[in-house]
Amino acid sequence: MKNRAMMIAVLLMLAAGLSLLAANRPATAADPARENPLERYCTACHGLDRIYEKKFPAVKWWTTIRRMSTYDGFDLDVAQQKEVFAYLKAELAVDGPGGRQKALDKALEK
Repeated sequence: MKNRAMMIAVLLMLAAGLSLLAANRPATAADPARENPLERYCTACHGLDRIYEKKFPAVKWWTTIRRMSTYDGFDLDVAQQKEVFAYLKAELAVDGPGGRQKALDKALEK
C-alpha cells in the first residue's frame, strides 16, 4: 500500500511538472497570437534570422514560399502563402516598398 501511494505521488508530481512545462513553452507556428506571418508560419522550421539575412527581390520570395510549401509538414494554403508573401514584399524585398528598398535607396544616395 505504501509503494502504491508513493507511485501515485510521483505520477502526480510528474503530471504537474509536465503541465508547467507546457504552460511555459514558447508559442508555436499555429499560435494566432504571433504578430507577423513569418513568426506564425516560418519559425516552425527555421529561425527568423535565416529570413532576415536574405536580400531577395519579391519574385524570389514568392518562388521560395512556393518551393517550401511542398515540404512535408509545411501545409500553407494559397491564402496563407499570399499573406507571407505580402509581408515579405512589403518589409524585406529588395524591390519592395519596405525597409530593404529604403536602405538600398539610402545607400545609393551616398
